[in-house]
Amino acid sequence: MKTNIHQTNATPPSLRDSIPSFSASPVETFTSRYLRHYETANVVNKDDTEERVGLSDLSTSVGNLVNKAFLKLDMNPSGLFAMLNLAHARVKLDNNARFIQWFQYVLRYRQKELRWFDDDKIFKLLQKSKSEDDLVTLFHNLRQVPELKNLADKMQRMLWKSPSSHELMSQIWLKTSETPNEVFKILNLKSATLDVHNKKFLQWLRYTELYRAEKGVNSFSELQTMHFLLDAKPIETQFGTVFQKLKQFPDLEKLAENMQIYLFERSIHVLKYNPKHFGDLLVNPSPWKSILTEPKNDATFQTLEAYTLKYAKALGGDDAEGIVKTLFAKDEPIAAIEAAMKVAKLLR
Repeated sequence: MKTNIHQTNATPPSLRDSIPSFSASPVETFTSRYLRHYETANVVNKDDTEERVGLSDLSTSVGNLVNKAFLKLDMNPSGLFAMLNLAHARVKLDNNARFIQWFQYVLRYRQKELRWFDDDKIFKLLQKSKSEDDLVTLFHNLRQVPELKNLADKMQRMLWKSPSSHELMSQIWLKTSETPNEVFKILNLKSATLDVHNKKFLQWLRYTELYRAEKGVNSFSELQTMHFLLDAKPIETQFGTVFQKLKQFPDLEKLAENMQIYLFERSIHVLKYNPKHFGDLLVNPSPWKSILTEPKNDATFQTLEAYTLKYAKALGGDDAEGIVKTLFAKDEPIAAIEAAMKVAKLLR
């Protein structure tokens, strides 16, 4: 339906209050109305006494109209960021409707043909005006908006590149009871190599320790941690070496030791792996004997030795373990492995 631009009838109040007029200066008209409506809700009062207003105050329909209006103007997200005064130090970050509106606008802007505003631009724009503490809060809150969850996680990972942010992020995750499962997703570890060179993996393991200390040992036990990792990365035996290497970190040594014991017990009693088979899997596709050419302080050698000792004790008791330990000490690893396996044969 076309509108007569010369008509003199007053615009109905419901439309006049919610839809900006573009007859003269659409940007100025809309901005003044929009900012006036949300100024109180989204800027911290000097006395910090004004009531917080959350997402419920921003109607979905109005928000969609807002985005459509700016998209028609081809407004660059950087320009809109400045227009909405989001860099102001007094702008609230807790459930801030204006920030959420801006992020949603970025997504719409990206969908326009030949228009792009990548994650790096978003992060740098925010980083210029907000502290790390503020960004940790902002990105975590944005994650609660389903449409923005993936983008918020990307922002958290970009922020994580700053070592000083690690403790801040762990604190807010713990404060809001983010489970280790969810933090694993945030850090995008599913597609990553899980070893001692992966700092995100180490941080995640440390978070499981914090979570247990805060929520109780059974909230996400060490055994659950091991099973979670085996489900995430079906390279079961090779985790034996990963856990061995983790022992070099004092704050993770106990966790690594216990997870390795659980792994060995599973391999011995459930999977029925003898030391030779376990060794083959450790260095697949190489044969287990190739491990014995490595120095004694090599993590893979130490893992096979630890497994063989555990195997001997589990099936033959302390005496069998003592014999195997002596043979390893004499630098006779093949004899040690044979002795451990002989115990198993005698028990059959």
